[in-house]
Amino acid sequence: MNLVWKGCVSRSALHVAWCCQHFHSRAKHLAPDLRTAADSYCAAVTGTPAWNQWFVAAAFESAEWRKLLAEFHSQYPDFGEQIALRCGPIQQMWEAQGPGLMSQLRSMIGLEHLPESASLYLVQPVLGGAGMAYQANPPAMHLEAVLANEDPRLPETLRLAWLYAQVAWNAQVSHVGTRAADSLTPPGASLIPPVLAAAEELGLTKCSPELTHAALQRWMPLENEVLVSKTPNLAEDLWNRWSRGDWKPD
Repeated sequence: MNLVWKGCVSRSALHVAWCCQHFHSRAKHLAPDLRTAADSYCAAVTGTPAWNQWFVAAAFESAEWRKLLAEFHSQYPDFGEQIALRCGPIQQMWEAQGPGLMSQLRSMIGLEHLPESASLYLVQPVLGGAGMAYQANPPAMHLEAVLANEDPRLPETLRLAWLYAQVAWNAQVSHVGTRAADSLTPPGASLIPPVLAAAEELGLTKCSPELTHAALQRWMPLENEVLVSKTPNLAEDLWNRWSRGDWKPD
């Protein structure tokens, strides 16, 4: 299991646009010109492929994209240097805790197709912690390069283990060749209790309905609102399913 750590300007600019579209109030601290460029880009790509596919490609040709990229460079001229500094703490923690977390997950939930290597793109923090796993080949993820854990009960190494678990689950499902067409619970949500349970085995946190709820809010803020509207007691339901061994996505 090898993570290739990379800073990425294009995915950082995309991440800014994604945050401005979905979390406008939380992105108000960004420079006005950057927010304006992000809003223009979002308006231009409305109705085109999903954000996950944009993050996979991370290369475009349009006036709105060039403007967004130029504004990002203007606001973060030393992005490369800063991201290298920000990379250090989370990478050190992952190297200390990550292999153990993934080993626990492999044995707990049978992740037989854990990728030997994956790319981790570090992006400019906007939300104080965020990340996304891509259905890409080779496997890839991005993660805000935050310097501190917003919730000490949920260190960023757990978010990263959760993203990696999604990559592994997608690879496993692809290998088997089946997936529910209309899953009520996406893999990301169903994988939260196993990640917390693996972390509990290592003494990093607790696996409980309360922390399942907190992780849903912090790791899946967009999906959580929709899911909870359909299943009000989602966190408790996920935790109970994990406890009785019925954790997998529908």
